[in-house]
Amino acid sequence: MTEAPQIIFTDDEIAPQIRDIISDAQKHIVLVTPYIKLWEHIKQALTLAKNRNVGVLALLRSNADPPPEKNEDVLWLLNNEFRVLVAKNLHAKIFLNEQKIVVTSMNLHESSMRNSLEIALVIQDEPAKQRIRDYVNGTLIRLAQPLRLAQPLRPIQTSTPAPTTTKHKQPSSKATAGTCIRCGEAIPRNKAYPLCDDCYAKWAEWRDWDYKEKYCHFCGKPASTSYAKPLCRDC
Repeated sequence: MTEAPQIIFTDDEIAPQIRDIISDAQKHIVLVTPYIKLWEHIKQALTLAKNRNVGVLALLRSNADPPPEKNEDVLWLLNNEFRVLVAKNLHAKIFLNEQKIVVTSMNLHESSMRNSLEIALVIQDEPAKQRIRDYVNGTLIRLAQPLRLAQPLRPIQTSTPAPTTTKHKQPSSKATAGTCIRCGEAIPRNKAYPLCDDCYAKWAEWRDWDYKEKYCHFCGKPASTSYAKPLCRDC
């Protein structure tokens, strides 16, 4: 007799379930968490997901304290080109990838992970999974807005460049220009936002992360891309 899978988790059992959602994702990740403070293992998992070209969307509470735009971990998400949306009075906590969904009382917050009494449910029933996805895509994300910052982000300094005597041409303003993967219009280069405003509005009707698009977001050449994987093989 096959043992039924565990679906209810409590307290320190929950964080590994959320980390597995990030680590196992192949297409997309959605993190619905009113409050956020990332611990190192989650940052590492998100960085690896980015390296796999997994699309990551974080939906946060706009009227949190401190507000998202003053939260260092939110700025870390933006600097790493993850998509961040905000919605007023958000209270739901839902974490999902293309296969797994966790509904929980726990925020993606280090203090909640370490100190709070929490419970989580891993959804197994397929109709229930679809209903939750419909709620996230059709209600929460539709009510949310992209996080706008008063000040531009500072680029991340990953390493100190080695000194060189080679003369290089001054980079043109097009060096940081991207391409809308659907219509080919020039837009700011950001893998988390690979569509222009008009095309994003059309994409948002269905929110199909794997819908085939026409252009590479970085080089602008015709290519088979998608919202989840907006770059061609060369880029």
